[in-house]
Amino acid sequence: MIFYPGSTKLTYGSRLTSQSPISDRFHAHQGIEFYYIHEGRGKMMINRRLIEFGPGTLFIFQPYQMHKLLLQSQEFVRSYMLMEPTSFISAAAPFPQLSKFLTYLWKTDLDHPYVIGLHEHHSLVIQLTELPVLLDHTKENTQGEEQQLAILSFLHKLRHYWQTTTDAARQVHVPRPLTHTEQILDWLEYHYTEPFELQRLADALHLSPKHLSTLFRQSTGETLTSYITTRRLKDACLQLQSTTKSVAIIGDEAGFPHTSYFIRTFKQEYGVTPLQFRRSFQ
Repeated sequence: MIFYPGSTKLTYGSRLTSQSPISDRFHAHQGIEFYYIHEGRGKMMINRRLIEFGPGTLFIFQPYQMHKLLLQSQEFVRSYMLMEPTSFISAAAPFPQLSKFLTYLWKTDLDHPYVIGLHEHHSLVIQLTELPVLLDHTKENTQGEEQQLAILSFLHKLRHYWQTTTDAARQVHVPRPLTHTEQILDWLEYHYTEPFELQRLADALHLSPKHLSTLFRQSTGETLTSYITTRRLKDACLQLQSTTKSVAIIGDEAGFPHTSYFIRTFKQEYGVTPLQFRRSFQ
């Protein structure tokens, strides 16, 4: 997982290009990420579902929401903006509807956290791709103000687009049967805090343990153990930021068998201890 603890309020990138294959993994951010696809096709795993995407797709990843890119085309071009909502909610306060919309994107479970058919020349896309030009040349003493104005303007355009687009444009699908991988992810979501037993999962899905492990790795590029660890760390990060529970209790509730193992795994992943991570928000 990728997090930006501490003072980072806004990061962005414009028309970043990669060649397939991209080595992506399940990860999450502590902020809201707006992720636009200029070129490339593939699948995004988000909310434990596989979503096909192509050019003109805008994803909205909420804080601590695990996601993973599965690229299928040779060239991939994207722009993104990652914002820490706590740093901008006060700026939106004078605008009640905008503040409400930001809170909605931040804290409401979005059934369909993506939009399709957003062409390159739409004002939303233009603003997203021009952020580096706008902010990288801003004087240091006015950068905070410029960031706030840019975010408010972007949210204003997105709110209008969100409210006026049809359900079809927001890619609302008729429910389809879940794939085996999605069934595995659903089962793990309910049991990740418990000691993991492969046979128990295999029995629940009526698959052999070997076939289940192979299927999951082929479809996600990761092992079950790696995914479970990432999911537990996501839970721990959220609790460290939002509760006053001790590190030992948080590690135990997230599913780590020993506090020392929790601290070691956390530091290996993020480069800081759980306590240092918590202090970065204080």
